[in-house]
Amino acid sequence: MNNSPLLLSDPHKILPLFPQPHLSLVMEAIAAGNSPGIIWVDDDDQPQSAFIWDKAHCYYCGGDGSNEVFSDSIKKVLGRIVPEALNKKYDLFKVYYTSDTWGEEILTLFEKWKPELRGRTFFTLESVNRINSVSIPDYHLHRIDDSLLKSTLKNLEYIREEIELCWNSLSQFLSHGFGFCLSHDDEIIAWCTAEYVSRTHCGIGIETLGSYQNKGCATILASSFVDHCQNRGMCPHWDSWTTNLSSMRVAEKVGFKKTVEYSVAFGSFST
Repeated sequence: MNNSPLLLSDPHKILPLFPQPHLSLVMEAIAAGNSPGIIWVDDDDQPQSAFIWDKAHCYYCGGDGSNEVFSDSIKKVLGRIVPEALNKKYDLFKVYYTSDTWGEEILTLFEKWKPELRGRTFFTLESVNRINSVSIPDYHLHRIDDSLLKSTLKNLEYIREEIELCWNSLSQFLSHGFGFCLSHDDEIIAWCTAEYVSRTHCGIGIETLGSYQNKGCATILASSFVDHCQNRGMCPHWDSWTTNLSSMRVAEKVGFKKTVEYSVAFGSFST
């Protein structure tokens, strides 16, 4: 087994192990070098089982979930990386998996942290419903670029944190990613960034500050984002907790359609 990060001769070898659309989106971005990921496999030449950590909150299990030798080795890997995750304050975790066999195995591997299964919904853009207004007066829409990130607007650190969580570096995002934000007076109030970017697909990460929620900010940002994706010939995707009804309403309002409903193992290493 390869216990070293990204030492596969070709990271594309893991793609067949994650065929589901919500997982292939992530793996394509890792293989493209745009998203962080440390990969462990059972065999470097012809991997049949894979375990991936994105260096933050997300873990992925794909391929053969009944490989006991591989599962035992993952226990040792967790013994090394959980302290690192806690040191970086990434105590919450989400474990994505490709089969019921893996789902059962994950509950055993992460048993000491008492994970629970929670539902998520994955959307794919079907049509674009352009929306150009929000209910906040004097708002300003900005493209997230180097100039914006060097400005004096307040709350820029939230955008930087979001980018650094999902990209290998800020400079890489500026070269290969894109995003939009809204400002009111002199502060950023909402933002939307491209995540899991490959040649033709990307995910969408969106956030609105509490006092500005339910005012249409997410809708205008999402609409601008998908319009930009269409101009670039990219297909955007939206992923949300199934319980986050407001998020799913925004997705459907701007033209996304439900593609997959699935579960992840969710928990905290601080438990």
